[in-house]
Amino acid sequence: NPAEQEALQSLPHGPSFRFVDDLISLEPGQRGEGRYTVRGDESFLTGHFPGNPLMPGVILIEALAQLGGVVAQSDPTMAPLAD
Repeated sequence: NPAEQEALQSLPHGPSFRFVDDLISLEPGQRGEGRYTVRGDESFLTGHFPGNPLMPGVILIEALAQLGGVVAQSDPTMAPLAD
């Protein structure tokens, strides 16, 4: 959906620190569902339990915050953030 992809592009994070790849659903200003695909070559996995890497909890929290940012910024009643 082009509107969902536009909303996702509103994230200020660069590609190496973006933890939402796709929006599955978006109700602007209300709720959203996103997906992040772990490729396995992320730098944070290298040192997080080498040989048996686990997704760091702080990255999971960041992914939730980014999705929440997309939902909040997509609310048509809210003014866009200034650059």
